[in-house]
Amino acid sequence: MQTIVKCGDIFSEEVDVLISTANPQLNMSGGINGEILCRGGMDIQEALHVHLKSTGKKFVEPATVVLTGPGPLKSVKHIIHAVAID
Repeated sequence: MQTIVKCGDIFSEEVDVLISTANPQLNMSGGINGEILCRGGMDIQEALHVHLKSTGKKFVEPATVVLTGPGPLKSVKHIIHAVAID
């Protein structure tokens, strides 16, 4: 495995996976997720809500990861939403 660390706009990089933190309610409200929403990522938010609804719960447990498509991000193939503690 090769790891490259860069500084700059993460959305300008061609990547297979973007990892973003998420809250237990899977609401894209800030940070990287907030920027994805600003760039037109409402379909990603909807996919997260569909996932949550499929669990029958109002939130997911910490340490849960949810995979979505890239939505409007042309340089990303997948997004992993990693739920930290609330």
